[in-house]
Amino acid sequence: MWNAKIVAEECDVIFSVGGDIYTIPKYILNKNKETKYSPIVEFGKTVLKYKPFVIWGASIGPFGDKKEVKEYYFNHLREVKQIFCREELTFNYLKNNNVISNLQLCSDPAFYIKKINRSEEYPKSNKVRIALNLSPLSIREQIGENNISFIEQIVKTIKDLLTIPNTEIVLVPHVLSPLSEKDNDLIFLRNVYNSIPEAYAQSVSLLDTAKGFLGTKSFLKTCDIMIAARMHCAINSVFEGVPTIFLTYSLKGLGMANYIYGDFKWAISLLDIEKELKNKTLDMLSSKELISEQIKKRIKEIKSDEARIVDLFRSLL
Repeated sequence: MWNAKIVAEECDVIFSVGGDIYTIPKYILNKNKETKYSPIVEFGKTVLKYKPFVIWGASIGPFGDKKEVKEYYFNHLREVKQIFCREELTFNYLKNNNVISNLQLCSDPAFYIKKINRSEEYPKSNKVRIALNLSPLSIREQIGENNISFIEQIVKTIKDLLTIPNTEIVLVPHVLSPLSEKDNDLIFLRNVYNSIPEAYAQSVSLLDTAKGFLGTKSFLKTCDIMIAARMHCAINSVFEGVPTIFLTYSLKGLGMANYIYGDFKWAISLLDIEKELKNKTLDMLSSKELISEQIKKRIKEIKSDEARIVDLFRSLL
């Protein structure tokens, strides 16, 4: 898949779709270890010799403070045929670094997946149902490979959330990569689930039966609130009007929280969950109906932008 010349020969236009492929993990930036190399940039540079290269549904950056590293990324991004940013933090970051002429602000494509009716497979609960999504990728982006101590922090946070009266927590995987345990939410969340003390286990469950994005969407409709690290897990719940807290580990989480809510109130750094998540959850539960209406209004605005996006793609092609 990385033979860029063969890909270019087979295609008319090459799209790079996704969020974290044009960023540098926080733990690398914190160590000042960023370098002027990225496989996706090298792929794109080769493609551009033959065919148009388009970035879509992207959150981009940051690239740190090293001049040579920034130039490496921004010089390539200026050459890309078109960049469709999915949130304003990315848009402004690129614009402030003189990536301007090929820039558009367009909603993430996941916002245009149709709603579905709630499945009887997932009945509503008589408890306050909190959906919690965490991923090994999000933790690795923050602290590197060792996540054992962070699982302990997650368990403490879950125990803290369960002190909220009449509450249940459902662990919701989003990405189930068959290629790598390092990017498989189900395996990671099963480890979390198996670490829950017996005294709390009856109030925690693991969603391991949902079939893909739409199957998960069907379950999320039964939840009171969603707490999500995965971007598209959050979008999946927001689209259904479920109040959602973004657990952020990169620019994209902050950007998407701001894109939906207009501010950063419902965003928490993943590393701060133990000290902040319970109070934020209580705050959201106390006004969940109002927040749900706010979200539904915002989704209607986003969906009304569909025709403009189609026209942009039509003109591009």
